[in-house]
Amino acid sequence: MHLNEQPGDITLNEHHPNDTMYDTLWSEVKQLQAGGIKVMMMLGGAARGTFERLSGDDASVSIDQQSLSSKPKHN
Repeated sequence: MHLNEQPGDITLNEHHPNDTMYDTLWSEVKQLQAGGIKVMMMLGGAARGTFERLSGDDASVSIDQQSLSSKPKHN
């Protein structure tokens, strides 16, 4: 997941996590989770804004928790 320059603009690689191109991915994630496998996602990448939001001390790290918890829709 990339935290882009604008707050709330979160993408999975270059696309919104709810893009239909990820339907198979989210279906497979559900299958894995149903089988007891913990599936995790990483925040990071080279998107403009990611480094600025994730670097520094706890007080300076800026993540829009509401936007992050609402993605993806298939969780």
